[in-house]
Formats: sequence, structure tokens, C-alpha cells
Amino acid sequence: MQGDHPLRVVEPGGCWVRPGQKVVLCDIRPRKLQLEGFEVLTADNVLLRISLSGEYSVDDPIVYLQGSSNANNALYFELRRLLTTTAREQVSQRIMGAQDAFQLAILDRTNRAVQTLGLRIASLQIWNIFDAGRIHIPSEPEGLIH
Repeated sequence: MQGDHPLRVVEPGGCWVRPGQKVVLCDIRPRKLQLEGFEVLTADNVLLRISLSGEYSVDDPIVYLQGSSNANNALYFELRRLLTTTAREQVSQRIMGAQDAFQLAILDRTNRAVQTLGLRIASLQIWNIFDAGRIHIPSEPEGLIH
């Protein structure tokens, strides 16, 4: 890096560093990803508790270093946001009956969203989905006079 500007990504081993430049280390090894007992509401107002795990890694070190002050937290935020919105688009029976399709939809949407962070999710597995019950949402608030 030259100041705050990235110059290049170097491979492991030796490299020349000129005066005013610095080397910033970036760990690109796969990291574990785990989200347990996250609750989402489906299109048919069923509350599902989902647990998933997987692996992610830095895909673009320059984007990763410039993208966010804490890209790892941003990844979890995006994953939770996309789980919520994707579940809200589908009925509970479809999610529970086709976990692989739901899992692939989450993986695809999350990978597109975290490209701006320089990250990539290598694998994602839903290992538990639990029906936590139905939520009654009234069509009109009670006590409202028209």
C-alpha cells in the first residue's frame, strides 16, 4: 500500500517494498460461519427457527481492506437480512419441504451482496429448521374507528 491506496496483491514469499509503502497482511484462509436459532417469519405468518453453518473467505483482498471497517460483522448482518427477506417471500411448507432450494437461494443472494465486502461464501448448510408456531397478524388494528 502507498498511504491508504492499494498498489497490488502479492503472493506469499518475498516482495520489494519501496520507501513510503507498507505491506498489510490479509488472512484469506477459510473461516467458519455459524448462525444458530435465527427466527424468520414466512409469507404464511409461520415463525421458523433456522440454524445454519458454512465457510467463507476473503475473495478480493483489496476490496476487503477498503470495503468495511469490519467486513466480518457486515457479512453476518447481510446474511440475517437476506434470511429474513427470502423467508418472507415463501410459505413455510415450501421452505421446510425444499431446504436445498432455500439454502441455494440464500447462498446466491448472500454472495452477490458480500462481493462489495471482498468476501465469498464457499459453503452454506441449513442443519436445522424448527416450526416455532404461527403468528396471528390482524388485518386491521383493533379499536380503530373508520
